[in-house]
Amino acid sequence: PMTTIGTFGRIMWSMTMDADNQHLIAAISASGGYLAKIDLATATVTTITQVASPFFVVLNQDGDYLVGTLGKNLVKVKRDGSAVTTILTGQPQVTIPLRERGSGDWILYNNSGQLLRYTHDWSSVLATISHGSSPVYEMIQDAQRPDVYLAARDLARYDPRTNAVSILASIHPGILGD
Repeated sequence: PMTTIGTFGRIMWSMTMDADNQHLIAAISASGGYLAKIDLATATVTTITQVASPFFVVLNQDGDYLVGTLGKNLVKVKRDGSAVTTILTGQPQVTIPLRERGSGDWILYNNSGQLLRYTHDWSSVLATISHGSSPVYEMIQDAQRPDVYLAARDLARYDPRTNAVSILASIHPGILGD
């Protein structure tokens, strides 16, 4: 049977497992936007902090949260909610960050038809990689290889060793969210 653990008002855009592996962290668009912590054992939902128009949330190397917003920003939220720090502003649209396991660099998709590879501390862009599979709806890294897969109008693969993107399969528009 299915159990409802919370009602969020509007849309839960994205979620990730917290560093403690006991909570989900969710980006919620209701009430101006916030991050919520969902306790998987007790089904308790608490607000971590307000974040304007959150779209995507991932953990960073310190256990804090990186949040891509519909307001064209990327922000870092301290795990306890005590601080929200802007990392990037003025991105063309939604930002989706992914930490590349091999190097610790960050790969960012910002709906410009490009992937941007940043240093682990976001201090500089290491590479700008154009690709023809825009927009990207999700990125995941292969568990065995360094490849990063892009869910878009096409299924694409980014190879961080060569900074190249290749199209693996053409997907009918709408299947992955066109």
